[in-house]
Amino acid sequence: NKTHGEYDEDNHTMDYTIKVEATHGVVKDLVIDDQIWENHYTLRDTIVVTDLEGNILDPQPVVSDHPSHNSGANEGFRISGFPDFSAGEGFLITYKTKIYDELLVNETVDMWNGLDSNGKNSNGENIYVWSEDWIKVELEKMEKNGKQSVLQDGNGNDVPVIEWEIEIKKNNSNLQGTVVIDTLGEGLQYYTGKDILIKHYDENGKALTDT
Repeated sequence: NKTHGEYDEDNHTMDYTIKVEATHGVVKDLVIDDQIWENHYTLRDTIVVTDLEGNILDPQPVVSDHPSHNSGANEGFRISGFPDFSAGEGFLITYKTKIYDELLVNETVDMWNGLDSNGKNSNGENIYVWSEDWIKVELEKMEKNGKQSVLQDGNGNDVPVIEWEIEIKKNNSNLQGTVVIDTLGEGLQYYTGKDILIKHYDENGKALTDT
């Protein structure tokens, strides 16, 4: 079967795990075809195959394109060259996929991932298993946080305020022309004694000189 992990908002990646286990007899000639459709693609260098205890197989099975591989549509892969395995034995396959950059302007992205595995049992009969995983990911473009503080007005009087910070997430899109509308809740008013400060950071979080 196939399961997904937590979505990585910073790198726009999803972790996946495939588990294959023999229930009886011996399984031979296992081939796994993994289908990744349209909105995300496999990061091939993250594919790792272990036994069920987490021990890395050496040598690793062979990873190649899915038979119907089509860039931008089916970005899946095929794994073959597994050793034979008996009841109670099996493999774990872990890897990551990444959402296409051009889709990061959307509010949500559907991530669909299908799997079919083929092999033969001890009698030479074909074994076929299908599994799929689907999740809708919300792309968080902005984050707002506030903290209580005390400022002094022009007369040296303490003024209790809430300092707000709005962060526009990196790597989402070209933000040229974006309009940010900030709405104050009931009982709040804008404090005119402090300017709005806009900071511009590069992809590594370093403040740029045009801030």
